[in-house]
Amino acid sequence: MAAHKTLADPIFNPLWRRVALIIFLCFWTGVEIWNQTYGWAAFIAAITIYCGWNFFVLWEDVPSQE
Repeated sequence: MAAHKTLADPIFNPLWRRVALIIFLCFWTGVEIWNQTYGWAAFIAAITIYCGWNFFVLWEDVPSQE
């Protein structure tokens, strides 16, 4: 089973990019919690979980378009 079409892009093939995005999303969720905007925090946390699932559980390297 491949990752969702929209996330299966060759730009995410390097592991460090996927990890960096997840770290950024976790940080952003923390900022939203800090500002007490819990609706946005829940929304960003859901995006983080979705990306994490696709990037680390379902991920298969995508061949380059070149």
